[in-house]
Amino acid sequence: MGLGDPDSHLAEIVIDNGCGWFFGENQLDELVEQIELASQDAQLVESVGQASRDFAIANCDRQTAIDNYHLSLSAMLGVKARRPVEADLELAQPQVGEVELATSRSV
Repeated sequence: MGLGDPDSHLAEIVIDNGCGWFFGENQLDELVEQIELASQDAQLVESVGQASRDFAIANCDRQTAIDNYHLSLSAMLGVKARRPVEADLELAQPQVGEVELATSRSV
């Protein structure tokens, strides 16, 4: 369940993909009603949960995130942005044990 701008892209994704319900800030009564309905219908909750998992599996993997970032960046720049290459992806991986923290400053 989401609470926010019902005209947002997030609300559109949630509703269009059957991932749950989305309510505006002035729809608290409807939110309470939906919570009560969901609490009495395990099959409905299971169905929405499965739709959410299916959406995440289909749309939220690393490559999809990279592709979507590339499309957004290209659209913002108004030109086709350079695609990440394998070397970029390696740099994006966490480098365990290679992080140095600056804990003091010289004045």
